Amino acid sequence: MKNAMAQVDQAAATIGVSTLSLTETARAWEATVVAFGETAKVFDTNKPPSDIPAKPFDILEYKETLEAATATAEELRALVVEIRATVESQTLSNRIDDVNETAAGIVRLTATEAKMLINTMTWRLVGVSFLVCLLAVVYRFLTRGMVARA
Repeated sequence: MKNAMAQVDQAAATIGVSTLSLTETARAWEATVVAFGETAKVFDTNKPPSDIPAKPFDILEYKETLEAATATAEELRALVVEIRATVESQTLSNRIDDVNETAAGIVRLTATEAKMLINTMTWRLVGVSFLVCLLAVVYRFLTRGMVARA
């Protein structure tokens, strides 16, 4: 009998713990339902969209839009025809060849001018070096003469 009473007490304690867990779970579910309700209120589609009155349907606006789209399409068609004519003709290739020749000429001219500048600077440096050596020799000659007289 004591054994049975111990088991009943143990079962009662287990039921008490389970009841507390169920109560906590119910509170969590209640908070979840409240959160879902708030979310549903945010996304409620039955509300009027805004206070701005809706503009009535006007077929003239659609007609104007279609006319503008047609004009744009015609301009694009004309542009495509012009681009095709340019690409298919030899004009574009000739123009590209002309630009390449001009660029090659400019590069050659720049290279030639750079060589001339380097040559000029080198000759000037050689001349200055020669002048410095010559002045050193003259200085040495003059200082020997002055030292010999003194």
